[in-house]
Amino acid sequence: MLFRSGKIFWNNQAVENKQALEVLLASVAQKSDQDQIKVQPDQFTEYKDVAMVMAAAQRLNVKKIAIAANH
Repeated sequence: MLFRSGKIFWNNQAVENKQALEVLLASVAQKSDQDQIKVQPDQFTEYKDVAMVMAAAQRLNVKKIAIAANH
């Protein structure tokens, strides 16, 4: 989940920084049957923060990624 503040959560656990996020994404990318990553921004999250997560996932070869809407 992404928040307006730029804070990122992975399975309800805070991710400290971009490098920590990339370690998590890389662990997913290494699997032959990858889990799907769901990017779930809150309604105030800036596009640049969503794009950063998506770009990191793509760069690290994550194949299954989706943006989940928050209502």
